[in-house]
Amino acid sequence: MLGGTGVAGRAALPHLVRGGHDVSVLARSDAAAAVIRDAGARPVTGDADDPATLRRWLDGVDAAVDLRVRIPTPGRAVLPGGWREYVRLRDAAAGRLVGAAIDAGTPRLVHDTVTMVYADGGDSWLDEDARVHAPGFMAANLACEAHLARLGAAGGVGVALRFSQFYGPDD
Repeated sequence: MLGGTGVAGRAALPHLVRGGHDVSVLARSDAAAAVIRDAGARPVTGDADDPATLRRWLDGVDAAVDLRVRIPTPGRAVLPGGWREYVRLRDAAAGRLVGAAIDAGTPRLVHDTVTMVYADGGDSWLDEDARVHAPGFMAANLACEAHLARLGAAGGVGVALRFSQFYGPDD
């Protein structure tokens, strides 16, 4: 799992462990590794931008979950480049992960995106087949979903979780 110590990852990790899954989570610090171990998972280290490292992590796994995201603070969100890391994680980083999953033969990859990519549907219900419209940095979510489709074309399953809004103590 990538992003296992972030907001969504901290919520998902205990459920995966309780579900009986053998979970490895990227730890970028000793403190993160301790949180991961305390949750019953195994911390792994390395460079998540390195295709060879990703390939090694994915070797022999049944599924990978990527919940990495970097949302800028309100003050940085309005600055040029404020969303640069968000876009990088959703596009280039997701593409590298999908490429490594294809190379490793990982059959399933789950990645979060957002519901804000849907176009205005008026009074119609929005579902997976609804039109999308993602201007600016939001287009990176559609790029992520296109990367996941590459896994599907290669015989795997790419799952895009279009999250809506989070509300709670850690959001």
